[in-house]
Amino acid sequence: MSDAPKKRRVRRLTWIAAGLLLLLGAMLGAPFLLTSQLMRLALGHVFPANRPNVGRAALSPSRTLVLHDLVLQDTGTLAQQPLVTARQVDVAFGWTALLARQIHRIHAPEVTVYARSNGPAPLLPDMPGPLVTTLAALDVSGMPGSGTGDALESSGNIRLQDLSVPSPAGGTLAFALERLTAAGSVEVQLDRWIPAAFKVRDGMMQWATLRYRHTAVNNLEASWRIDGQQLLIDRFAAQLFDGHIRGSLTWDLSTHAMPRCEVQIQRINMHAALANISPEHLDAEGTASGVLHLVLSEEGELSGDVDLAFDGPGLLRVGEIEEVRERLVGNVGLGLASLALQDLQQYPFKEGKLHLESVGRNSQLQITFVRQPRSATDVRPPHKEIINGQEVWVGSLVVPTIDMTVPITGTSLAEILSIVSGVRPRNEAAGEQPGK
Repeated sequence: MSDAPKKRRVRRLTWIAAGLLLLLGAMLGAPFLLTSQLMRLALGHVFPANRPNVGRAALSPSRTLVLHDLVLQDTGTLAQQPLVTARQVDVAFGWTALLARQIHRIHAPEVTVYARSNGPAPLLPDMPGPLVTTLAALDVSGMPGSGTGDALESSGNIRLQDLSVPSPAGGTLAFALERLTAAGSVEVQLDRWIPAAFKVRDGMMQWATLRYRHTAVNNLEASWRIDGQQLLIDRFAAQLFDGHIRGSLTWDLSTHAMPRCEVQIQRINMHAALANISPEHLDAEGTASGVLHLVLSEEGELSGDVDLAFDGPGLLRVGEIEEVRERLVGNVGLGLASLALQDLQQYPFKEGKLHLESVGRNSQLQITFVRQPRSATDVRPPHKEIINGQEVWVGSLVVPTIDMTVPITGTSLAEILSIVSGVRPRNEAAGEQPGK
């Protein structure tokens, strides 16, 4: 019997085995050889509206995937413009975990996000061009796991490093954020969104500068957490108006109420703090310290009080305030009131206190000052004045103390704080009618 049929069967089995090995090798090698093409397909499935593009992708046997020059395009009429760019994205994973679509860590240095005012949902309508947000690094690490019952939960760490938002050139928006870093340990339920199951522990946040118009909050440091649908900022500290603020607050994420917020104020520059209100009506030189209490109701009504005491002698300037003029005229008559108002225009004090209290849309400001002893510069030679219809000789007139309450009707604490901070210009607030 000839061995030819047996040899042909052996050769056939050899070719089949070689073909299977070649196919298996191609299947195993395809992710390494065709990584860029496969990643474009995968990203296109995840972000179909943003037409993602990857310059180059590399998959390593050491369980690392690296994407170079990742670009997500904007949508709609801005489809030719980039929305997000990342110079490099590093993804660390385990081969067995990858089959379950799990990753260990994502690290993305040099991320840029573009926000535009002419998009379908403009964030800042007066931007002349895109608002470019740069991010030094984004780190996400963690793995899904089984939670209570059949729930699928994930826990891990998130860190954003040195996020900066420069003010767009040529626009009226004077806004800038420099070097924001935030991090926290996150727990979240993946199969369905349950707000009460979302938790953040050991949260931290800091930035170098947050600037809006002429006001800047510098060197913020805060520790925070989210638990039981409450955001708890256990401690925050920052520099404001050349002084320092520190405090804590609690914010209910479900009702948007803020049951408490206490801010300690230390040696702020009162001239800078009053600069956004109306310097021609009320101004002061000196530093002051005190405390701010705030409460935000579920209806969005902000109430609270501010107590400030000057740290030492200073200078108060009171301009034409109708409530002050009426109070003086009622107490001493028009003639003496005019002389007293002249003294208030440059009022050197040795003690000074301000108390602002607000409930609803009505506020009141209590002013208490004690004048410094009269100096030689305050003495004026006797001269004639018409006081209450009679011509009399008068010398210098000084107001030894100021103790009055000025009602601020139709202006809420939220509006006052927004004007002081520069978020809302005073002329915009004055142009609106109360209740609108």
